[in-house]
Amino acid sequence: MPGVLFSQRNAAGANAVHLSGVEGFRAIYAPVVVGKGRWVREGGHPPWLPTDMQAEVLIPDAVPLVLVSGLVVKSEDVAKRFLVQLRAAKTEFRLPIIVSGEMFDRSLVSRLRIGGRRPLEERYRDDRANG
Repeated sequence: MPGVLFSQRNAAGANAVHLSGVEGFRAIYAPVVVGKGRWVREGGHPPWLPTDMQAEVLIPDAVPLVLVSGLVVKSEDVAKRFLVQLRAAKTEFRLPIIVSGEMFDRSLVSRLRIGGRRPLEERYRDDRANG
């Protein structure tokens, strides 16, 4: 997408650098990232996780729905409430909803990173509306 920028760490942090293109994407997986702290990719660092967990992708506009593969929520309750709101607005939603309480727990994700394990994810099942 045009205008997308990558930040190796918190994009609003002091001296944060925003890079574009392949160079920017690769930068969030650099061997070492220095910001508020110093993050080093060590042997157990999962390849799918940026070097600094606070790396950000800055998108300047709406993301076309065809580029979205699903929605991650913290709990089944959040998924249910989301679908109730969509139904009330007579809005169809056909993307998978993934429940992952672990993904919303920053300290747990940090510990999982050390062990190389992804946060647990479970597809939410709703008989009426979830594709």
